[in-house]
Amino acid sequence: MDIFDKDFNPIGIAAGAVDVVAKAGGAVAKGAVDVVCGIGGTVADIGNQIQRNINRPKTPFSFEDGISQEEFAQMADAAAKTIKRVVSCRCDGPIARFTVRSQSNISEWGFSVDFNAWGHFTGQYWIKSDNADSKIPGAIAERMSESIKARIA
Repeated sequence: MDIFDKDFNPIGIAAGAVDVVAKAGGAVAKGAVDVVCGIGGTVADIGNQIQRNINRPKTPFSFEDGISQEEFAQMADAAAKTIKRVVSCRCDGPIARFTVRSQSNISEWGFSVDFNAWGHFTGQYWIKSDNADSKIPGAIAERMSESIKARIA
């Protein structure tokens, strides 16, 4: 595509790059791209969406969605037990943190799954991982998400 092409949209391309790294409920979040490409939004719309995502982890969370802190911890433990290499699990509010033994058995690495969707459980999650190549964080997050969705439905 030529930069002089009338359909060239650098904002849409930039939003697409953001889109690839955002995860929500196991599916790629398309908020920013939909705003720009799908309905002809403005740069301000993208900024609002980005600001909302930046503020999400700061949103106060309370266990009022039918899942107690103990039940959430049990969901995390149950998901962790499905993968032999997971050696520990602990929960801090709506964030589950896991430690995984490396395939070589020489070291360990960690990841966390944040289920704070603007103060509520919805099944959406955000993963931070020390090992971007592993599928373990996504598998555990999906199992927990399914449990949460079943409980709040």
